[in-house]
Amino acid sequence: MQGLLADRLETVRRRRFVGRAAELARFAALLDAAPGTADREVSLLAVHGPAGVGKTTLVRRFTDLALERGLTVVPLDARDLPCTPDAVAAALEPLTAGAVGTPRRAVVTIDTYELLAELDDRLRRDLLPRLPAETLVVLAGRHPPAAAWRTDPGWAGVLETMPLRNLSPDEARRYLDVIGVAPAEQQACLDFTHGYPLALALAGEIARAGGDVSPRESPDLVRDLLDRLLDDVLPAGDGGERRLALEACAQVRVLTEPLLARLLGRPTDGDRDVAGLFAWLRGLPVVEQGPAGLHPHDLAREALVADLRWRDARRDAELHARARSHYLELLPAADPLEQQRLLLDLLYLHEGLRVWLAAGGGDAAGLRVTPLAGDADAGAVAAMVEAHEGAESAALARLWLRRRPECWQVVRGPEAAPAGAMLLLPLHELGPDDADDDPAVAAALAELARRPPLRDGERATHLRFWLAADAYQAPGPVQNVIAGRLALHYLTTGGLALTLMPFADPGFWDVFCTYTDFHRVPAADFTVGGRTFGVYGHDWRAVPLEAWVTLLAERETEGLPAAPATPLTRPDDVALLVMSRDEFAASVRDALRDLQRPDRLARSPLLRSRLVTGRLAGGLAGQPPDGDGPARVAALREAIAAAAAAMESSPRDAKGYRALNRTYLHPAGTHEKAAEVLGLPSSTFRRHLAAGLDRLVEILWDRELG
Repeated sequence: MQGLLADRLETVRRRRFVGRAAELARFAALLDAAPGTADREVSLLAVHGPAGVGKTTLVRRFTDLALERGLTVVPLDARDLPCTPDAVAAALEPLTAGAVGTPRRAVVTIDTYELLAELDDRLRRDLLPRLPAETLVVLAGRHPPAAAWRTDPGWAGVLETMPLRNLSPDEARRYLDVIGVAPAEQQACLDFTHGYPLALALAGEIARAGGDVSPRESPDLVRDLLDRLLDDVLPAGDGGERRLALEACAQVRVLTEPLLARLLGRPTDGDRDVAGLFAWLRGLPVVEQGPAGLHPHDLAREALVADLRWRDARRDAELHARARSHYLELLPAADPLEQQRLLLDLLYLHEGLRVWLAAGGGDAAGLRVTPLAGDADAGAVAAMVEAHEGAESAALARLWLRRRPECWQVVRGPEAAPAGAMLLLPLHELGPDDADDDPAVAAALAELARRPPLRDGERATHLRFWLAADAYQAPGPVQNVIAGRLALHYLTTGGLALTLMPFADPGFWDVFCTYTDFHRVPAADFTVGGRTFGVYGHDWRAVPLEAWVTLLAERETEGLPAAPATPLTRPDDVALLVMSRDEFAASVRDALRDLQRPDRLARSPLLRSRLVTGRLAGGLAGQPPDGDGPARVAALREAIAAAAAAMESSPRDAKGYRALNRTYLHPAGTHEKAAEVLGLPSSTFRRHLAAGLDRLVEILWDRELG
């Protein structure tokens, strides 16, 4: 006699079930526990997790384990039960009708428990207590047990919770093997789904049929996932404040209430609606709470980000801009640990950097950066260098530990032991003796000498050593922290002209450096202990901080490029001109005289200054410069106008501004006419004009130096 279709379906389900070994072992231990033991005292097992994480599948396996032991099982699903006390009582009657108790375990499973939320109090106070004493109740739902279960002295003593997480990479691969996804296609499934069972099943079927499972290329897959993940969170098609808040939460590393207010364009000082939205997010099954704030599950984040970017790219960019502004405003006044967190938040906005830096796994939240602390740190750092780079390199590290201990920074783990280190040398302070002692410094100083000379107040830095104790220069949490520390260096170092960074494996980091606008500087390469280090650099005079931040902002929602991109500027097209302060001041005065004559202004040396090239780079990222053309003339006029506007808004500079304005910006004609328009004696006018010129040059020079 042939079996039923139900039997065949159950066989397929069992064959496709992978993972959850710890959960199954724990449930078996509860079933097999001897009377009087602690495990036997557990009467309520609360399995919880978001939609699609595999609760129903796991509860079925629990039922199988109980039946295999010959136990009585009452399997219930709230989707099949009316939400009334009578209906639940009737469903439990097979156990409640007969008996006060039996020494053997009995099992009740209630799946989709969130649908019985209105009966939660009745179940806790009345319906479940009627069951025999040896009954093990399994409640499987999207939310953890309500507080009343955990605060009731009786239930709290017999309650155990079992949160469900994603499958591990090995478990996910086993599942993809079982359903027939080719090994070459599996990584794409893992990258998108993060081992989330529902997503893995959907993506696996698409991959098995030859489809693309990238969230950028599969909007239907993303929409299906969102519908399943959020079907009890948002009404279908809900585009209101709750959806906006959830989309905002997905864009940032961690969400706080003030940040949510900023992302929604609300006041950050206790808006009641924002507080309500934050509390709502906090209770969602797809959102987790950490020490620094809220964050969605990885898959929910991926799906929400991909859906918003596909559906409303403008809002996606707006959320990024608001988050970026929030972090940058907080950064200057933050303490060192808070600065580190803010820099990680800034890096997280970059999808390509986030994926790249997370490749090594781990969490950077428990790490901190401190100055070098005595001989113990020095010995640990030298040993770290020797382990990864050899004895010759370690000797150089010891040299710099003695010579420049203040330039070292140590990355520390929870145990305070060094987990990584970096040495950021000020090239502008080094000399021939340093070059003689270290080939890296010799090559860097030679490269610096080939470039326009540093002016007063300008600096050049060299990241001489940077490594993690365990992973050396591979991506990972220590490198995340080092990247954040370097970003802080770029953002806070005045007059920065050049940064050089050596890599033991430059080919591996090429795409990353291209993304961050660092380009190969082969002349600065060096060899130590038989290993050649490839050097990348960023010229901050050609592409200053403002332009660099603008460029990275434009790349935030992009992935890393597959091949090196066109540099932001091409020195071969228009060479950067580095002037002394006197030359710069004379050029500003000449430019003011020619301000109303674009044909003459086109010959200004300032068109090749950092003042103009940086402004152009910020507006034309990725495009080649256009020589001394109209765009450069316009950029110079804008720079002068912006500096004059700063003077106009300053009471101290107002008199000088008025004289400049009527002489050059909106000229009255001759100096005599300008003095007449302003109602000033000629001598007073000349004094105001001279002061205004000096102040304008000062402002522009500061901006030239960055």
